[in-house]
Amino acid sequence: MNCIKRVLKDYQSVINKGIDYYLPTQEKLPPLIHDSMRYSALSDGKRIRPILLLETCKMLSGSFEQALPTAVAVEMAHCFTLIHDDLPSIDNDDLRRGMPTNHKLYGEAIALLAGDALIIDAFRIISKYQEPKDLVHKVIMILSESLSSKGVIGGQVADILAEKETLEHNLELLKYIHTNKTAKLIQASIALGAIIGGASDKETDKLSKAGLYLGLAFQIKDDILDIEGDVVTLGKNIGRDQLLGKLTYPKIIGLEQSKEELEILRKMAFDQVSDFVKSNNLKLIFEFLINRNY
Repeated sequence: MNCIKRVLKDYQSVINKGIDYYLPTQEKLPPLIHDSMRYSALSDGKRIRPILLLETCKMLSGSFEQALPTAVAVEMAHCFTLIHDDLPSIDNDDLRRGMPTNHKLYGEAIALLAGDALIIDAFRIISKYQEPKDLVHKVIMILSESLSSKGVIGGQVADILAEKETLEHNLELLKYIHTNKTAKLIQASIALGAIIGGASDKETDKLSKAGLYLGLAFQIKDDILDIEGDVVTLGKNIGRDQLLGKLTYPKIIGLEQSKEELEILRKMAFDQVSDFVKSNNLKLIFEFLINRNY
């Protein structure tokens, strides 16, 4: 585990440098919005999605340098979802990654615009820096679909409606929310690493499925940590799901069965990458994400 933690730390360092390089600096007008963007984007995040992208590309002997702009864009897109998720109009969270949420420091208006600017900048970075250029269209298509009303935003809307009990709480709705709100962006991250790494259609399909299963497992783990986690270790308040009336696996099928479902999805994710000869680090990352305590 210490070995994979070092690998993750090295990746995080590279990604943070990439974010710092591609984001506008505070010296650029208007400085307040750039400060707000950088505050959230450069906070102490796990960088899971860009790490999965880069490691998938590396596993396939693809170009690390070519993958980095899209990896940074994916993290910025993810950060956009977090800033908006934390707003008073949605989850009204005070803490994110152990720090005050964006709107607590900059106000709702600037936080909203910072999220907007990050998602726009994500696609600017892909359009301007992603090589080879013939991949740009496909990269934008995959990332935008994962974030759209057929992905993260659709999942977020269903989550809000479920919280207000506008929609009936059942396992089918729960799977829809988890698939779209969380799993699709993780799935897209691995698929993008595969495409930039030169994977065949068959290989991309297998890796994409692995990403979907991993994403579902990741969200179930989040549901479990909201019950069993520690606020200091997690860097955010626990018990929020129950307080907000969120639809979660423990709520629908219970804590122990949720842990069983987590293990089933872990095995399904591993099965999809078992044929890749250089997949050891990717598997270790999968294992770390599923067994994490934060």
